[in-house]
Amino acid sequence: MSAQKPRKKVVRRVEDLRDALIKTTDDLPWCRASAR
Repeated sequence: MSAQKPRKKVVRRVEDLRDALIKTTDDLPWCRASAR
């Protein structure tokens, strides 16, 4: 069970990074335009 804990932590870290990336993309209009 302890082996699953680090993986969960990594997944959460990745989601946090993705959220931060999405927020940054929203702040940049040219990024939002290229995303669509």
